[in-house]
Formats: sequence, C-alpha cells, structure tokens
Amino acid sequence: MSFIPSFFKYFASNFNALGLKKLITTSYSGSPIVGGQLPLFEVAGSKGKQPFKIEITEVPDIDKDGAINLDDVKYLLKHDKNTATPLRGSGDFRSDECIELLKQSDIVITNPPFSLFREYVAQLVKHKKKFLIMGNQNAITYKEIFKLIKENKMWLGQSLNGKNILFQIPDHYESYYKIIDGKKYAFPKSVVWFTNLDVPKRSE
Repeated sequence: MSFIPSFFKYFASNFNALGLKKLITTSYSGSPIVGGQLPLFEVAGSKGKQPFKIEITEVPDIDKDGAINLDDVKYLLKHDKNTATPLRGSGDFRSDECIELLKQSDIVITNPPFSLFREYVAQLVKHKKKFLIMGNQNAITYKEIFKLIKENKMWLGQSLNGKNILFQIPDHYESYYKIIDGKKYAFPKSVVWFTNLDVPKRSE
C-alpha cells in the first residue's frame, strides 16, 4: 500500500479487528506532500523527506484502554524503530525494492499516479495481485484497461464523487475547496475505484 494517510490510519487502527497479518506502506520522494504525510505522527527511523517504508505485524493495546486505536498506532510508530526503515531509492513503484514489497502483499490498496495508471495496473496484473485502487473514470477508455474489464479481470467499484471526501493537494494549486490546518484540500472529480475484488457494486 502506498503512503496515503487515511488509508494507513484506517488499516493500522483496525489492524486486529480486520485480522491483518501484516501492513506495508511506503512513501515516495517525488510526492509534493512527502514529509508531511503523517502530520499527527512521529515516526521513529524516518528522516524528513527521505522516503521510507513502514511494516507493521502487530498493534498491541499499549495504553491498556481495552481497544486498539490511533493512540496505540502513534505510540508504536514513535517508539519502535523497527516499524520504519529508509528506502534505498525514491520509493517509485517500479523500483526493485518496491516490487519486492509488492510480492509480499495479498491485496494492494492505493491511489496510484493517474499519469502512470496503465503501467501501475499492468504491474499488478503481472504479479497476480488483488487490488482496490483509485483512478480517473476516463481510464476505462484506455485500450489496456478496457481489455481487462472486457475479460472480466477488473471492474469498477463505487464512485468517489461527493463532498464527504477530500484530497490534500500541493500548496501551489490555486483551485481548492478549503484549507484545514494550513493544508489545501479539494474534492475528487470523476474518480472511481478500480478493483478485481468481489464487491457488491459488481452485481448491481
């Protein structure tokens, strides 16, 4: 899973409830928001804008309140240096080290760069991975993507259009919906889920 705060926070805080065995996430040095992706967390082993990976195999109830929540995740990331380690390269999904992490995964959930959407999907298919990824709905017109949909190897999930969903965008973007804690946010436009998981929408 690539480093998207909401994705990471959800799966980390629900690690035990979902019965996860391992959670892997990476950051990318080319991202315009790298270094600020976990504004609420201090991550042991990370160094500023240097890309890194986080691997979690358990989230204990550290504060002993009887529930696993973000407080436990924050403590784990702040104090356990084994959870975060620097990447050798930039964190590009095409790099050898990221491909090795991909091979360890059962399901990939992320928001890949739309400009490299075809290449990203091709990599997932090549390694026979289950996935749930965001993409522009116009991607269905790409011949490579349309072929996968036609062959029933990929299909659309739920639409992401709606004012209950916001994306953090780079500071230099002039068009945005609101500013939260000094960060600009915008609505997703024409964004949908693409997946090969058996989701309810598939039978609609």
